[in-house]
Order: sequence, then C-alpha cells, then structure tokens
Amino acid sequence: MRSGSHHDDIYKIGLTRRTTEERADELSRVSGVPTGFEVLAKWEVGNCSEVEKELHDHLKHLRVNKRREFFRGNLQEIFKAIDEVVTYS
Repeated sequence: MRSGSHHDDIYKIGLTRRTTEERADELSRVSGVPTGFEVLAKWEVGNCSEVEKELHDHLKHLRVNKRREFFRGNLQEIFKAIDEVVTYS
C-alpha cells in the first residue's frame, strides 16, 4: 500500500486477515493521514505472520522506522523480494 501523502518511494508492507481494501480503508481513516491508502498489490500466503516476519527481515535495510511497517525503495525491487520470500516460504 501507499498513501499519496508519502514520498513516491515509501510503501506500507504488512499482513492483514481482512481484505486489503478494508485494511486500506482503516488506515485511511486515521486523522494524521491527509490522503488515503491505495492497495498496489497483494499476495495470499498460508502462514502470513511467518512470511511477514521473514519479508520484513529481508527488507530491513529499507525500513523507514524500526517500529513501523514502512519501507523506502524501488517498487519493482520490493515486489521481487516479496515474490522470492513468498515462493520459498
């Protein structure tokens, strides 16, 4: 996901057990976010907590804040990393 209020190269990468649209809606309602979040892509996996942990570890060099799920980087490279982690998990 990304918000138009963020820099073009900042993305939120995390899991949800709801639909991605519901999660984007939830994030968009926060008062500190001037524009809503849009879903750029989604992957369905079996053990989402494990895959998320592995992916966040794989992308830790791109993490904007160690306490948040925002990453700064090239979207194609991020998608490639996600595909690799999902494929081998």
